[in-house]
Amino acid sequence: AESAFPGLERLRSKMVTTTSTEVETAAYKGQQQMPEDQTQKNRNRLLGFLACTVWIGTWLVMPLATTSFIWMQFGFLWACAWWITAGMLAPAVPPSPAVRDFFRKMLYWVESSKIIGSSMKNTSGKPTLYCHHPHGIVCISAVVHGSPPGVKALVAPAVFLVPFCRQLMELMGSVPADKESMQKALKTRNDFAIVPGGVAEVALTSPNAERAYIMNRKGFIKYAMQFGYDLQPCYHFGETQQYSVMWPLDEPFFLKLRIWVANRTQLAICALFGDWAMPLIPRRSTNCLTVVGDRIHVPPCENPTDEQVNLLHQTYVERLQRLYNGHRHLLPEYRHKDLELW
Repeated sequence: AESAFPGLERLRSKMVTTTSTEVETAAYKGQQQMPEDQTQKNRNRLLGFLACTVWIGTWLVMPLATTSFIWMQFGFLWACAWWITAGMLAPAVPPSPAVRDFFRKMLYWVESSKIIGSSMKNTSGKPTLYCHHPHGIVCISAVVHGSPPGVKALVAPAVFLVPFCRQLMELMGSVPADKESMQKALKTRNDFAIVPGGVAEVALTSPNAERAYIMNRKGFIKYAMQFGYDLQPCYHFGETQQYSVMWPLDEPFFLKLRIWVANRTQLAICALFGDWAMPLIPRRSTNCLTVVGDRIHVPPCENPTDEQVNLLHQTYVERLQRLYNGHRHLLPEYRHKDLELW
């Protein structure tokens, strides 16, 4: 990733602890002060805009736009036939590293070019699950800084039923996170990336509060124990600042309703706007920061008990809170925000 994006600065330390915070703060501020050629900056900004447009368009526009057009022109049955054919029956598309590299250029639009904390490079000899928080509306930071090159993502199974979204995920090399597919993938002992909060965390996204949907997410913990995976939490500051959520969807009643719908349908009800000139595109210069936490060494256990899963889950949640609290001072928008655990 560093060779692909010359502006990307990776700063790593052995441990993400309170004692390293002052060093990381100085290094982070140093990155912000580095000069950049204006012509190159404009070129990168254009690439970032194009990548964001294609990414957002694939998720929020193309499936509904094409299906609505076919429905209006040819009727409901033809629209259903199109959805089933393109979303479920079409041949699989082989992964493309070039597509992944293209979408990583979204960092130039939101200025997500800073990574601090522990190394993502796996030198432990054990496979790793890179766990990303929060999901945000369209998961831009996790795509940009999601994992080392070649690591595939485990994504919601419903995505593979939607035209264009399915093909996009296949091009990115993603794997459905249903039980059968996930177990098959983890048996390969390859590293994977996952966003534990999933669709429910999309519903929780708001620039006014920082929320992680994690308290009932224990499946990835159990699988890590069963298949011998270590866990590495990553927190993406700025991800929730890319869009505003329209009133009253962020009020307590509607928030709980949206969570209920998301957990039962894998659909997130959203009414949002990003950039003032192009509401579906995330805000420019959000100034995101990715912090990589310490590796959590997981003892392998083929048949873990509920007590063992709960204990490891508690450890993971504590590490996630420590990661957030230890670095929120780096961005002014987060200094007054506590991490809400759902």
